[in-house]
Amino acid sequence: MSFDAIVIGSGFGGAITACRLAEAGYKVLILERGRRWDKTTYPRRAEDPWIWSHDCPERENGWIDLRVFDHISVAQGAAVGGGSLIYANISCEAPPHVFEVSTWPQEITHAEVHERPAGAGQSMDQADGVDEGSRREDWEGRSLQKA
Repeated sequence: MSFDAIVIGSGFGGAITACRLAEAGYKVLILERGRRWDKTTYPRRAEDPWIWSHDCPERENGWIDLRVFDHISVAQGAAVGGGSLIYANISCEAPPHVFEVSTWPQEITHAEVHERPAGAGQSMDQADGVDEGSRREDWEGRSLQKA
């Protein structure tokens, strides 16, 4: 069996790339490290299989691969659908002081990011039904300032 393109990962980027290539007539193979979840197997309770482990994926093959480092934690998908499986409520807007840190690239400023067309959050009405002040306090106070 032969393919014109092999796409690694079935999350947002991989799925869109594979779709566009297939629409253009290419024969595409998508490789994904995790399993397929459906409404009957998707984790919902604390004892359900949430976590993915590179050390023992045969036993720990949940849909979230959580990497914890000294100054940042990364949640990434490990299943068919990739990061789209875990995208809800893990993205937040960076406040101006984040862009002032000396290790941040000088070319990327808060003003530069915010003068672009509406981002995904605005186009999806992310603030509907949410108290904007408490959300910012919760996330900025605990998450971004620690990063």
